[in-house]
Amino acid sequence: MDLKDIRKLYGLKELPKHTSNKKKLEMIQQRFYTRHVCPLCHNTMKHIEGTNVMVCGNPDCKGADIKVSKDKRVKSSPSHLLDSKGAAIANSIFYD
Repeated sequence: MDLKDIRKLYGLKELPKHTSNKKKLEMIQQRFYTRHVCPLCHNTMKHIEGTNVMVCGNPDCKGADIKVSKDKRVKSSPSHLLDSKGAAIANSIFYD
């Protein structure tokens, strides 16, 4: 039995996962973005809704040059994956 079940048992309403204070929410969002920066251009990365993926938000970022074979190279858009906790935080502060 977890806390959600106990709240239902006693007829208590579910607690919201986001703050109603807009100024505090903006501060939390900004702090999240400053922790996730592109390793190539050092601009903030954007979260893709409903996923655990962060991608570079700079349209001028050229990406990393990756060697695929001896004579072939491709450009890769800078991105990284959030763990499950980070993805839950991003979804709750940006989309709820």
